[in-house]
Amino acid sequence: MTTVVRLAVFTGVAAIAIVCAVAAASARHGATQISFAGDPPGEVLTGFYGAERAPDGLTYAWTRPAFGLALDGLSRAVPTAVVIRYRAARPEGSSPEVTITVDGVVTRRERLEADFVERRIELPARAGNTPSHVTFTIAPAYVPAGDPRQLGALVDWIEVDRGDVSLWPSDRMWLAMLPVLALAVFWALVAVPARVAGPLLGLCAAVGAWIVTLGVGPFVHWPTLAIAGVAISSGAVTWVITRRVPCSPTIAAITSAAVCLKLLLLTHPAMPIGDAMFHAHRLQTVLAGNYYFTSITPGDYQFPYAPGLYVLSGLFSWMTDTTADKVVLLRMVTTAVEAIAASWLAVWLWQWRGHAGMAVCAVTAYHLLPLSVNVLAVGNLTNLFAQALAMVAIAVAAHGRWSAARVVVVLLLTLAASLSHTSTFVILTTHLAAASLWLSLNPTTDRRAGWWLGGTVTVAALLAVGLYYGHFIDVYQMAMTRVGDETGRAAASAGFRTPMTRLLDVPRLLELYYAVPGLLLGGFGLIELWRARTASHAAWVIAASGTFVLAGFLVLGIVTPLDFRHYLAALPLVAMGIGCGAVALWQTGLFGRVAAGVAGAWLTLVGLQRAATFLG
Repeated sequence: MTTVVRLAVFTGVAAIAIVCAVAAASARHGATQISFAGDPPGEVLTGFYGAERAPDGLTYAWTRPAFGLALDGLSRAVPTAVVIRYRAARPEGSSPEVTITVDGVVTRRERLEADFVERRIELPARAGNTPSHVTFTIAPAYVPAGDPRQLGALVDWIEVDRGDVSLWPSDRMWLAMLPVLALAVFWALVAVPARVAGPLLGLCAAVGAWIVTLGVGPFVHWPTLAIAGVAISSGAVTWVITRRVPCSPTIAAITSAAVCLKLLLLTHPAMPIGDAMFHAHRLQTVLAGNYYFTSITPGDYQFPYAPGLYVLSGLFSWMTDTTADKVVLLRMVTTAVEAIAASWLAVWLWQWRGHAGMAVCAVTAYHLLPLSVNVLAVGNLTNLFAQALAMVAIAVAAHGRWSAARVVVVLLLTLAASLSHTSTFVILTTHLAAASLWLSLNPTTDRRAGWWLGGTVTVAALLAVGLYYGHFIDVYQMAMTRVGDETGRAAASAGFRTPMTRLLDVPRLLELYYAVPGLLLGGFGLIELWRARTASHAAWVIAASGTFVLAGFLVLGIVTPLDFRHYLAALPLVAMGIGCGAVALWQTGLFGRVAAGVAGAWLTLVGLQRAATFLG
């Protein structure tokens, strides 16, 4: 198939998949409800204060005296209604007057009751996609004692209802799906096999349309060009990195698809900000020239907050104007770096085992495991960024044949990862130091590889301490004193969790982060890797030493209240185990193929379902 024919076929398939996916996702229901489990989406609602929760569990939001909806992406080709459940909530029980306006025309004046009422405001059908505005004006305003805010109404929820008619796709919904079309063009140019591109385009269109139609997604602006650009750039870099792996185009397609869908999820207006706003403020601190600062863990421990992510993101800060823009920038940079780093798992496995199927399955599993999306959504961006750099450093070191260029690359990667997160610095240097010791002492290995690796990690650690961590000696002394006092005890700062409580919580965390199918496939794969071990191979030694080191940090996290994020550091090894386990099962015969297929589909569904939970 020539490039021109492939381009025509792929774009055609993508267009058909997008149309079908948008139509199917839009027909799921005729109503889009905006509740207040999280802060109101500013792209749609105006005049609202932040979300609140009553003692009985009711979530709500107070409004200003004038508030409303701006449905700029709403198609009015079919009749529409806005339904609101709200009340006056004045302590004296008064009923202020509310004036309701639709597109500048007053449609209703009435008294707003003290108790909850539902009101339906009809928006008749009309041609075109001109903005639709529904506004509420309440007089007089209410100013609570001790609260300077001027309040209008207490709103339980607002709904955009298309009645029995399927939700008509808006222009912005189609625009949000353009990255999928861009992926088709990129995949055609890098010669992704049609048997891979077809199903993957269908999956991207279906999942993308489903994400966009959730909540107020159809009516808001999506950073379409940025999503397409980051996804294609990530895929292109992956294609270059894995060019010696036979399935390089397929790996590039999986990477770009994962980035596209993750960014659609992360830029959704219902996605919680989490710690991402904290990182945006830290980015502003670094842009102002301050690189040395600390943060506080959930256990109230102070630790240095290494600025690696902020330094890299600062190169692109000229494209941002607001703090919200910086949140999106940081999420995009972290997502792209993590996805590109995952491609090195393919290089590692191919050089070690020589099986392209294992490489493809490992990369796919890495993006499907719940922990990856969980960290992005919650906002531990610096940790994920640092771990991505560490993953590349380990993969390059696992090559085994050392040269001056490889020493420099591993040194720079290890240093960059160390200067991006404290826990990564500790785990990565321990891992590489253990691997170098193993290689140096094992008579069947290339001892020179161990010496080179040991010297490289030593220099990187000394540079990290000299450039950054050496500035926080007092912080470490304070932390070690507390660790000594709280080890073995149910300290308040650790949530009164004893070592036994933390031990019993390990199975729950394993299932939460890796899911049952991931654990089953990963465990089977790691057993197969151990059976097929080649102790003289540096790749095997580095993988095995990492397993033992992370097991040690797991024990340390149980005995002491310190959390070094060992579950995140184990993510690449689990993904490699899944890749090897899936192929090993597939090769056992019909039953094994069915089992591998079921486990893969199960992991895909679990990954998508847990990602969706962040959108409520």
